[in-house]
Amino acid sequence: MLDENGDALPGVEARLVGAGERAPVQTDARGKFRFLYLSPGTYSVTLSLTGLATVDYQQVAVVVDRSTPLRVTMRSAGVSETVTVIGASPAIDGRKTVTGATFGEKELQEIPTPRTIWATLWAVPGVVTNQVDVAGNTAIQPQVISKGTTRTNYNLDGAGITLGGISPTFYNFDSFQQIQVITGGSDASLLTGNASFNLVTRRGTNAIHGLARYFYAPSRWQAENTPPEVDAEGITTNRTNVLRDYGIEAGGPILSDRLWIWGAWGTNLIDVQKVGQVDAAGHEFGEKSTLLNFDARLDAQLTASNSVELFYHHGNRTQHGRCPGRCANYAPESTLDLTQPVPIYKVADTQVFSPSLTASAFFAYMDAAQTSTPVGGVGTPQYLDSEGVYRGSSSFTSNDSIVRQFGASASKFFTTGNLSHELKVGFGYRYATSNSSSSLPGRQVWGDEESGLAVITRAAIAGNQQQRVGGFVSDTVTAERLTVNIGVRYDYARARNIASSVPANPDYPDILPAVHYAGDHGYPISAGSWQPRAGATYALGEKRRTLLRASYARFADLALDMVGLASPFPLTQGIYYHWTDANTKHHVDLGEIDFASGIYGSYGVDPANPGAATSPNQISPGLKPTTIDEAVVGVDQELFAGLTGSVHYTYRSIRAIAFTPPIGVTSGGSEYEYIGNASGSVADPSGFGISFDVPYYGLTIPSTGVVLRNRPGYSQTYQGVGLQLVKAFSDRWMLRGTFSWNSWKQSVSPEAIFNPNDPGGNLDGGDVGGISDWVFRLSGLYQLPHGFAVSGSFLGRQGFAQAYVVRVLTHGPAGMVAIPTSPTGTYRLPDVYELDLRIQNTFILGPVSITPSLEVFNALNANTVLGRHARVGIYNDRSDPGPPFQPDDRFNQVQDFQSPRIFRAGIRVAF
Repeated sequence: MLDENGDALPGVEARLVGAGERAPVQTDARGKFRFLYLSPGTYSVTLSLTGLATVDYQQVAVVVDRSTPLRVTMRSAGVSETVTVIGASPAIDGRKTVTGATFGEKELQEIPTPRTIWATLWAVPGVVTNQVDVAGNTAIQPQVISKGTTRTNYNLDGAGITLGGISPTFYNFDSFQQIQVITGGSDASLLTGNASFNLVTRRGTNAIHGLARYFYAPSRWQAENTPPEVDAEGITTNRTNVLRDYGIEAGGPILSDRLWIWGAWGTNLIDVQKVGQVDAAGHEFGEKSTLLNFDARLDAQLTASNSVELFYHHGNRTQHGRCPGRCANYAPESTLDLTQPVPIYKVADTQVFSPSLTASAFFAYMDAAQTSTPVGGVGTPQYLDSEGVYRGSSSFTSNDSIVRQFGASASKFFTTGNLSHELKVGFGYRYATSNSSSSLPGRQVWGDEESGLAVITRAAIAGNQQQRVGGFVSDTVTAERLTVNIGVRYDYARARNIASSVPANPDYPDILPAVHYAGDHGYPISAGSWQPRAGATYALGEKRRTLLRASYARFADLALDMVGLASPFPLTQGIYYHWTDANTKHHVDLGEIDFASGIYGSYGVDPANPGAATSPNQISPGLKPTTIDEAVVGVDQELFAGLTGSVHYTYRSIRAIAFTPPIGVTSGGSEYEYIGNASGSVADPSGFGISFDVPYYGLTIPSTGVVLRNRPGYSQTYQGVGLQLVKAFSDRWMLRGTFSWNSWKQSVSPEAIFNPNDPGGNLDGGDVGGISDWVFRLSGLYQLPHGFAVSGSFLGRQGFAQAYVVRVLTHGPAGMVAIPTSPTGTYRLPDVYELDLRIQNTFILGPVSITPSLEVFNALNANTVLGRHARVGIYNDRSDPGPPFQPDDRFNQVQDFQSPRIFRAGIRVAF
């Protein structure tokens, strides 16, 4: 706060009005004032001092995890004179310490999207997803790849709810005020280097408000569209039967200026058909999903300096006909009925001790349960037919994870000479328990007609406990144009398996008997890590419209979720035998298993000691956290009022990566011996074909388990450039354009090679995963006269790498292995593009607004192929008679393609 001469103005009263009202404050000796821990939203600020013109700032936007500075000059005037400034929020933030993107309410609601949080990821530089969601016709989370990581963190109103790197629940899209996606940076509060969602819900205010919505997309509004070379059998792209999205939300005061309430309820009905997937009668079948969500929030201003928040979320996903894997490999009766109820509770308290000292603390509780029951019933046997399709039934699985967490942070502002400081400290504790079970249907014995093997199995029953405690301290120092933030965080985490018991196989208890496990005495996974963070920004120009940025950060991630590997039975265990289906009933009946030829192979159990209450797998006692060292440099530029452009370059070095080689196998792979080359040729009906001649190796030592350890001599690097052009809504229009270039490479030394069969293509030293090198999205809205508005979104990415593998029968301890026929990236799928459009009109009837809309998704009706059948066939060098290589009849068959064009109508009623 400055006067006309540029001197600081102490004693100016600042009054705040908006979603998170605060008591008035006064500027300090340096002319500064602060309102801390505000809910995101739009506020007005009134600044007044006797003898000076009152300054009234309107429509000041407060964004999650970002400072909103105001640089104000007050001029001499009559007491009654007022200067009003509209849209005073600055476009660039010199204190920003993260990379990513933030999406406000208007952009979320009025740009055509599938109305899921994951749809925002296309507009976040450095992020690639494997999903092309047309109009929201899927209830499956995408795989998120962000700057060399493949896991995602989820924070719902400040509570971390991530389980296993994914979200445990789905969401009501209308519940959110803002969505922020963070991909890295020097903020010491960031737990990992993964992509992180900060999901901020709405809240009640002094103004009563409400909204009802209904969106509808039936099958008759969808175009017919399939790639010309498609053979209908096995295609799994969604074809819409009907999509419905409806719900309400409302909020307001219980006691004005003291107590506010807000709630939202929403339902998504997603009824889609798996194109070309037919049952035994030749009828197509599909998947029906219901996503039901309820959110509620109570905010209380207990005193002028203390506020409390109570939050509740209940999400429930149900799916009928869910495929356990790629739908082309599962018959209708082998699909699953899934239920997933997830309640989340949170209580938070914020205390403002003084204008320069504020603290906040919260406690959260979550119970995430999931059950999958096979459509064919738990009493019906499962089998794999000669075409590689599971039939009969499928596994029954259940999991229940309970998470308790506590967090606290405090901020202290002070000055030393000409330097302004914000000292911030934080602490967090998370305790999670998980119990899971899984079993094959029927008598827990199934047959593989493709390989002529029978598998005798035993159920999986496991439980574990995970604990994580951490803290950070950081100081943000400002000296005019320069802002420097320095911090460090420390995290300690540990995990162990708890007691569990598994019953014997019903028909073969002598082969797989019942076992009781007493649990781990210690913690197989435990480690701590120090993670330094530092960053700086410098403002250029008289109006400070250009910011130079640079930062360094270390992130560490210990693989706590892998602790179940050391449980005796975290997954179903099985022992393979040769099998002849003598009665051609497809089921493994008594007397059909060839025990005389001995055990062909096993998984998850030591066949020499199947009753052992110990795991066949191990965890290295020296397991270290995977570390990411990140450096970012960039430039932000305010091109004109409300329009900003930015570009940043990110470099990451990823080390101490965990992997699971067979026990007893050492660096260099000397325990494998060369057996021969798998060779052959295969072509699809269109004429596309490949020839291959690749070596395969057999394991010379018995090994029934794997060991979790850090891979020596192996590292990964990520380099990326991200560009953003963002125009906040003003003057009737808004715009967001993003582009990212990504390069994710691996470095493989000889000591990193344990298995020369190269499962997963990790020996070529090239691309990791074959992801898109480039991704872009352009979206915008323009407000026409008479309440009309048009908006659109155009996105695209490079096609993913298409891998091809040959299954090799080694006739040794290694059993059957899958070997890539060529290096990663040799073949790629086509580039993906999608154009979505929307038109709406708003009618005002007194306090009520009515907004009907019409949207078209995939307007160009692209039919881009998104996935093909990867197996070329089976190579068996002991086949007699006949050639050793048998081509797969489904080689290169289209298994997924972009859903056709679809129209969606909607209406909103708000007050």
